[in-house]
Amino acid sequence: MADMASYAPSRQRASKPAARPMAAGARAKAPSALAAVLLLLALLVAPEQPRFQEAICQRHNGVAACRVW
Repeated sequence: MADMASYAPSRQRASKPAARPMAAGARAKAPSALAAVLLLLALLVAPEQPRFQEAICQRHNGVAACRVW
């Protein structure tokens, strides 16, 4: 009697194509570009202006507590 496994249809899985590695220059630029975008966003969203911070301080505390400027 012949082996039954030889009669089974062969199933091949479709494999994903291998991901191409990033170039060395692109790998080095990505973190610095992300840091630059985050820094720019922080400067635009939360500018360092003492009069705005003084108003917030006086709203939540007394005038004497906010006399640091």
